[in-house]
Amino acid sequence: MKIRITEEQAKRIKLINEDINQLIQFEEFCKRKIQEINTIYVKVINLTIAEVVNGEVDMVKIERILGSIGTSIHEANKVAYRYIEGLPEENLDLRIDKVYDAVTDKLTSLELIVMDLESLQSKAKEHHLSNSFSDTKPIDITPSGL
Repeated sequence: MKIRITEEQAKRIKLINEDINQLIQFEEFCKRKIQEINTIYVKVINLTIAEVVNGEVDMVKIERILGSIGTSIHEANKVAYRYIEGLPEENLDLRIDKVYDAVTDKLTSLELIVMDLESLQSKAKEHHLSNSFSDTKPIDITPSGL
């Protein structure tokens, strides 16, 4: 069965397909950003309190990296919305929002953790905590060590 369409209809179909491809690119971009966020999360969550308190980790640098990721996600979100404007297909905005919310939820959670660790690091430095306890030795406080 053959369907005949006008040249104008063919152009609209081509535009819709191109815009859907842009939407797929946005989704793939967000997946890559989620992987970046997950990688940073694993590194942050495995930090020891000593590493944070002694300033062995630059928490401000991590905050800047997360801010950069957030900016790129926000910009990509705006671009994705521009591409779907005027398309006849419905619910594309919901598709964009679902992906955007997933990545920003992870990002926001990690940013809160990093901000708290940076605050801890700042307070430890302010009160010279590492100098006050420089004469102590680490002990094992895991259940097997108690």
